[in-house]
Amino acid sequence: MAPRRMETKPVIFCLKTLLLFYSFIFWVTGVVLLSVGLWWKFMLAPYMLLVSSDHSNAPYVLTGTGAAIVLFGLFGCFATCRGRPWMLNLYAVFLSLVFMAELVAGISGFVFRHEIKETFLATYSEAVMKYDGRDDLSVAVDGVQRRLHCCGVYNYTSWFSSASFPVSGIPSSCCVSLSDCSGADLKNSTVAARKVYKQGCYELVTSFIESNMGIIAGVTFGIAFSQLVGMTLACCLSRFIHANQYEMAPPRAAAASKQTVGLSDTKPRLTRRGTERNHPGHGSSLLSGLQGETVGQRPAAGTRGVQGQTAASRKQETSSMVRGELIEWFVHHDAII
Repeated sequence: MAPRRMETKPVIFCLKTLLLFYSFIFWVTGVVLLSVGLWWKFMLAPYMLLVSSDHSNAPYVLTGTGAAIVLFGLFGCFATCRGRPWMLNLYAVFLSLVFMAELVAGISGFVFRHEIKETFLATYSEAVMKYDGRDDLSVAVDGVQRRLHCCGVYNYTSWFSSASFPVSGIPSSCCVSLSDCSGADLKNSTVAARKVYKQGCYELVTSFIESNMGIIAGVTFGIAFSQLVGMTLACCLSRFIHANQYEMAPPRAAAASKQTVGLSDTKPRLTRRGTERNHPGHGSSLLSGLQGETVGQRPAAGTRGVQGQTAASRKQETSSMVRGELIEWFVHHDAII
């Protein structure tokens, strides 16, 4: 068993190193998701109103998922260092849950991408029509036009039908250069056409989604399937640790068996001693008879005759009978005990 344990230990060390490195990367991923969720909540909340009329739960989902991944990433590092199989199995179960959640999220985003574009078109068009420059939707529209260098839904002419155009004209967020835009220029459709962005925001956003959908899907599924690596490492490490513990058991069993053999070797002696204590008369009489008959007197030198030979033969027969009876008695009592 020793050579097998020597072969298992390097494998366990290698798996621990890989799983510890993976758990650290997994923890970093959780920190990133937590940061994105908080950034989304506090910085991108106005822009999300253009995607959905209701308040989106996506920031809370990202924040909660990131926090859970951070905690279980630390748990994975702890379980790897401790080398407890049940901890590693629990870590693998959590990775499988994260894998399924990310897989469902990626598939849902890919399937419902057209609905996202339709919602953005409807919400953005409504925001342009009701633009007043003060509410949350108006602030979100101005932010999108400044950051993406676009104007209106399809182009700058979308603002001509806005309720605010007769009063303030095209918003200043559409201007290529703020220093070259005046209120009078933005109210004049002919002059404003030369000083504002020509491309519409809807076309820019949808083209960005379409062109980068493959990259987004690839990154999402790549992160999701990376959980399979962690699950495999955790399960393999748990199995090897369990096998190593099993390989260490036979030496203890051998020691226990040696102790059992030692006790069985001492049993006949203890049995005979106990037999002598329990049956002192019978054992002593047999032993004394054996000793007496064995030691018996030798015939005198030079003695001849039939009587001497007869006495010697009787002594030998008696001695053999005593020996046989004594042996049979010990065997019988040993079998009973």
